[in-house]
Amino acid sequence: MEDVVGVRLDLLASIVEDMISSKDLESVLGSPVMAHVAMTVEDGQFKFRTLIPDGEEREPYTDEEVIRASEIVDQIVSDRLPGDLPEVK
Repeated sequence: MEDVVGVRLDLLASIVEDMISSKDLESVLGSPVMAHVAMTVEDGQFKFRTLIPDGEEREPYTDEEVIRASEIVDQIVSDRLPGDLPEVK
C-alpha cells in the first residue's frame, strides 16, 4: 500500500513564500530561488532538488552548497509544519 501524504495549501504556500524570500537560500542557490528548487515528498518527508535553470551558465552545486541549502529548507519546513509530515492530514 502506498503512503499518501497531504499538506494544507496554506502551509505549503507559507513554505514556498519563506523559501522564495530567504536571502540565505538565495545566496546559496541564486536568484530567483523559485527557479532553482523543486520540492518532492519521499518516504513521508519533504525533500528538495536543486536545479540549474535552462540557459543559465553555472557549475553544478557543490556538496557544501547542497548541504547548506538543505539545512535552510529543512528549517523553513520544520518551522511551518505542525509535527512530522505523516501526521499532517
